[in-house]
Amino acid sequence: MAKKKSGSKKYDKERAAARNRAHVKEKWQFLELLDQLCRSLKQPLPTDKKDRLPLLEMLFCLVFKGYSQISDRNLSSFLVEMRTLNYITIDPHFNSFGNYMNLPAVTLLLDTMLEKIVLASAEEGVHAAIDSSRLLTPGYHKEKVKKGRYKRERNNVRLHTIINIKTHLIVAAVVSKHYQDEKQFFEPLLRRALQRGNIISIAGDKNYLSKANVKIASELGCTPYLTPKKNNRSEPEQKGSLWNENIDRYREGSEEDAERFGQRKQIETTFSMIKLRFGKELGSKTFQAQINEALCLAICHNLRVLIFNRELHGTDLTFPPEDKRD
Repeated sequence: MAKKKSGSKKYDKERAAARNRAHVKEKWQFLELLDQLCRSLKQPLPTDKKDRLPLLEMLFCLVFKGYSQISDRNLSSFLVEMRTLNYITIDPHFNSFGNYMNLPAVTLLLDTMLEKIVLASAEEGVHAAIDSSRLLTPGYHKEKVKKGRYKRERNNVRLHTIINIKTHLIVAAVVSKHYQDEKQFFEPLLRRALQRGNIISIAGDKNYLSKANVKIASELGCTPYLTPKKNNRSEPEQKGSLWNENIDRYREGSEEDAERFGQRKQIETTFSMIKLRFGKELGSKTFQAQINEALCLAICHNLRVLIFNRELHGTDLTFPPEDKRD
């Protein structure tokens, strides 16, 4: 756990007061930031005859749907208020939300929105953590337990993220099938995160530890703090290797090294924040729609973090525009 600042009682009171103000004003500040974020994107050209609605306004609706956690049919009535406030100009049929949620083009735009949020709140140096968490999806599947034995499990996808340990802001995110190994997402996520800011260190649990991942992080200028398993040992014949350095940091390192390994648990706080506010289930049935719905939740979480930081530090953020809406 990260150490609290000096004068912790006063600091806790300031955070509690900022949290109260953020919760009271959250809906209107969320809509304001989401509108600014969507307007900062370049309006894509229609790629299909069915793609008749402005894609950026549909993005606004999809992210707002994730924030409000209501059904497609109920969302239609809420959008009347959004049109009154001039956030959108369209009146989409409730079937349109599911149709647009299934578009791969929406995935690219949602990832761009995540990038813009991170760049707008960029820090000089970030200590990060990586992990994944399950999000339940409709239906069940059989999972093998022992030879000839199976158990009935809920379908799910995995949300892989890299977060800023200090602010719990999601720096990069990707969604995968539940059976895919976490280790393979280490490099692409880290490279994506480094494009959005200066990552000083990356902490992860034993599922991410491998010689390849330690080497990749070190070569990219990011100190790895990947927790080893009990049977992992340093290799005397490769003295001074990156693998040995990571093992030694864990078993014989300084207090700062021990703190960095322990701060990996901060990512569990991020997942808890998402699931307590937005639930742990996705309503979409297709995998493409589940990817987009999970990314919408990541964007909603990041905007809530920005609202809290605005109330705590008094900072205001702007997203640099790429082009005006058509």
